[in-house]
Amino acid sequence: MLPAVTEEQCREFARQAHTLLPQTLRPARELNVSEFGNGAHVSNPDKRGTIEGVTSALDWLANNDEPYWFWRNIGMSVKVGIGEAGLAPFMKWSAKSQKDRPDYTLKTFNGFRNIHSIGVATVYREALKAGWIPDPSITINGEIAWDPGHHPAQPVIDEVTATEPHEPAPADANVFVPEAFYRTTGVIKDFVDYTLASAPRPQPIFAVTTALCVVAVLAGRRYVGPTGLRTNPYIVDVGSSGCGKEHPRDCADMALVTAGLDRFLAGSKIASGAGLISALVRQPSSLFQIDEFGKFFQQVADKHAPRYKREILDNLTELFTCPIFRGTEYADQKERPRRTIIVPNCVIHGSTVPGPLWQALQSGALQDGSYARFLFVPTDDPRPAWNEEPRNLSDVPQPLIDGLQRIVAGAKGWQHGNLAEFAESTPSPAPVPWDNVARDLDIELRDELDRKTQTQSGTYHEALIGRLREHVIKIATVAAVSTNPEAPVVTADAYSWSRQIVDYSVKTMMRDADRFVADSDYEAKFKRIAEIIRTAGNNGIKKSKLARRTSFVDSRTLYDITRRLIDGEQIEEEILVTTGRPATIWRWKRS
Repeated sequence: MLPAVTEEQCREFARQAHTLLPQTLRPARELNVSEFGNGAHVSNPDKRGTIEGVTSALDWLANNDEPYWFWRNIGMSVKVGIGEAGLAPFMKWSAKSQKDRPDYTLKTFNGFRNIHSIGVATVYREALKAGWIPDPSITINGEIAWDPGHHPAQPVIDEVTATEPHEPAPADANVFVPEAFYRTTGVIKDFVDYTLASAPRPQPIFAVTTALCVVAVLAGRRYVGPTGLRTNPYIVDVGSSGCGKEHPRDCADMALVTAGLDRFLAGSKIASGAGLISALVRQPSSLFQIDEFGKFFQQVADKHAPRYKREILDNLTELFTCPIFRGTEYADQKERPRRTIIVPNCVIHGSTVPGPLWQALQSGALQDGSYARFLFVPTDDPRPAWNEEPRNLSDVPQPLIDGLQRIVAGAKGWQHGNLAEFAESTPSPAPVPWDNVARDLDIELRDELDRKTQTQSGTYHEALIGRLREHVIKIATVAAVSTNPEAPVVTADAYSWSRQIVDYSVKTMMRDADRFVADSDYEAKFKRIAEIIRTAGNNGIKKSKLARRTSFVDSRTLYDITRRLIDGEQIEEEILVTTGRPATIWRWKRS
């Protein structure tokens, strides 16, 4: 017969047994045995998120007048995930819908209480389904995102971090940025100077890419390159949020409007393939400035997207090279006549953060011809210094205005006629010749690319290399027009300058595609973990810190990936012997 025991004896046994358990065997959620049966409900730690994680997910997640149940679930997920701190980001997300009523949103959020059936995973899951890729630098698991001021092990953390040296920037960051971005002439220089002087955060690389697009759209159908190519580049600026991508676009809008040339500005969004063609029929040389280009590319490149969306990329692919766009034939010719555009000059200037871009550019998209038509240009400075005294944006310099108008006036002595802005009329563009040295450089590049293409056959590098010379000639023609609109010539200097710009884009895209582009969930996690280790710099990253940074994978997957990286000789492992437990450090191997 078992001896009788009191409730107090049971509680005392539980307390003493708990102290004998090793730390690793104790439950993540500590049980308050002294108040067993009377304590308040404690939420599952797995339901908690972080402010930065939830905010990032909501910023990405669309709200196209979603049904009530979806809206309510997102609100509860945010409330459980980060508590009252979630009110502001939830109201901002809710305001994306035309149905939003701020007073009702506030009342509903404040009314969420005692929620047990939902956690932060709901908002994370919906954002991931929509293409969200959390930045590797943020933590999304609230269970491990301790506030340094309240962390239970803060004294130990302070002792360790006080002795660790500051981690330097990665050794292989964009060190090969060409001097071409800092050496401009003509109208391009005038635009770059205006943009940098008025920018809160000056971005020289994006100022140059925007200037190229502005000059290119004005030169369209008025000039033609040495090989017959038009001035219709597709350029996309790539940089993190807040790095200064928006300002150059604003400068382009302001400069063209002030110069009386706003007719060359198309809409900031392209809703359908038919909408794209309608804009070019109205103005056959048009500049489309598209923000969040990564999301846009995801939509138009998705094989499951509606036909009217897929037609956008189909049309852009054709418009890049075709001398005459003949449009689509429909049965009802009266209501939907075929639209013909002779010598279309569609110029694309986009901007995007890296994550959505890599989500859109899977290896299949990299290997087809559509992707290679774009020049993706990353910044070398994700956080440029503030300009303490920026110029007024509306104060467009008169030399810049004059230069833009000179380009529209065309080459001196050349009879352009009045047909340059009519889609179905044949324009008479002035030929832009090249000098003998520039022609020799082009022949050298042609032969060099022929050799490289043979070695890259069957890879997505092949498509990029195949278009490189075409990009160089287009950009060189734009540079020649910028330098002397009245009598442009592609000189050796203009050709070399253009080659540097295009080489920078192609090389960085090849490098970053190898790092980020993935065709499976496992490959995406593999490359994301590899990038975290690579960007940790020469000091490497401790195993414990990597575990905290990789809450998006389980411990088994993390172990498997790090073993593969070691076996593939991409990282090296170091065991650091200390007075306490040995520490494991992983460090990226420099090639």
